Amino acid sequence: MTALASALGRTLNYVAAAGLLVIFLRRAEWRVVADGFHRVTWSLIALAVLVRLASIAVSALRWQALLAPLRHVPYTASLMATLIGSAASAVLPIQVAEFVRPILLSRRYRLRATVTAATAIVEWALDAVAVFTLFALALLWLGLPDELFGVVRGAPLVLAFAVAVMGGLFLLGRRSGEGRLPSAIARSIDGFAAGLRVLTDRRQALRLCTQSFVIAALTAISAWLTLAAFEMRVSVGSGFVLLGLVTLAGMIPTPGAVGGFEVVCQVGLAALFHFDRVRTIGPVLGLHAVTYAPAAFAGAICLAAWPLRQEQAPQ
Repeated sequence: MTALASALGRTLNYVAAAGLLVIFLRRAEWRVVADGFHRVTWSLIALAVLVRLASIAVSALRWQALLAPLRHVPYTASLMATLIGSAASAVLPIQVAEFVRPILLSRRYRLRATVTAATAIVEWALDAVAVFTLFALALLWLGLPDELFGVVRGAPLVLAFAVAVMGGLFLLGRRSGEGRLPSAIARSIDGFAAGLRVLTDRRQALRLCTQSFVIAALTAISAWLTLAAFEMRVSVGSGFVLLGLVTLAGMIPTPGAVGGFEVVCQVGLAALFHFDRVRTIGPVLGLHAVTYAPAAFAGAICLAAWPLRQEQAPQ
């Protein structure tokens, strides 16, 4: 029954992706799309790809730092696992694919899965705060549309929620050590608490936050360069608005964010920057490719080279 439900869920994900893609393309004028690709500045696309890969490299560095209090994991392994996770996201919903890389490291370096999963959750929280903050500041800088004023006002609530979640896990971790919870639950919570240990060091926590803002900024610049390559002239500050759109699009539970990415970015570009929807089709497809394809390709290569044996990482 579980296997059937899982297969049905995957099928629905693919159907949703196809349906959203049809919505995105329903007004396509293929002559306009072809002309847009013909006029692309490929040097800017190449630069956008390099900037995007740089953001992933910094993300792997941040993950290594999160794991450091538990066990030293070589940067190469952290980067390879991060890229493999990117490859998995090309065929799986991103929310599922994100657990691929923690599982890979936990098996290779004999870490508890709950510990590596906790570090991934910390990354999500840090990314959410960085992306949302830069998105809100960009909207304020560019002139905030009235209908999005509530988004900016909600920024403190997002930060408070992230802090409350991590604080709650810390408290539960302490209780698990006091024997106040059932052993099975206590072991799982203790693993999560161990994965959050790095946040107790203020200097390390500040470093992680700084890296998160660097990752978000690099992703925003990559998006801005991609639109510039398609002759969609927007300011650099608009790239940080695009960052919010790209992040929101990536949350759509379809394989590789296909369909959901296109629809969200198209609607956002039309609503916020007043671009004609027909004209956005080529740039949005290019933006999706730059955001996901190079990392997925590199991840597929890393998966082929990923060692099968377990290693005892140095303490």
